[in-house]
Amino acid sequence: MLGRLLSDVAAAESARVRRRAGRVVLALALMLVAAVVAAVGLAFALLGVFHSLDAMLPAWQAGAIVGGAVLLLAVVLAVVAVCLVRGGERRTGTSPAAGAASGTAAGRLGAAAGDALAESRISGSEAALGALVVGLVFGAATRRGRRRSEGNGGAGRGTRE
Repeated sequence: MLGRLLSDVAAAESARVRRRAGRVVLALALMLVAAVVAAVGLAFALLGVFHSLDAMLPAWQAGAIVGGAVLLLAVVLAVVAVCLVRGGERRTGTSPAAGAASGTAAGRLGAAAGDALAESRISGSEAALGALVVGLVFGAATRRGRRRSEGNGGAGRGTRE
């Protein structure tokens, strides 16, 4: 009797685990599809930025700026990911602002990014230079788009000069 009861409980638990595993596999597949779609969207956005810069600069400079910005984004994301993985090892009380904001997801992300920057070998001047380059890229793209719009009677499309 006890053996039958244990086998019934084991069978019920096994079925429950299979159902949950199926949901997890489906969720992972959907996340993979979402990542691919996001990558395609990012590629088109970067292509637009490249073409905006290409109208003002030689192609190699436009490509270098867009590639550098993507590389900078990849490095920042990698550093944040490493800090999130090391979450248990993070020192507490390193930053009063990070401690106050850590209640939200944005606060935790900001704290992880701040800790990663503090622990990395990136100096403040290098971070400022990276922010300057990103600002120049987006500022130049915005300025070029405004110029095209004004020069074309507000139509938003212009010819390459």
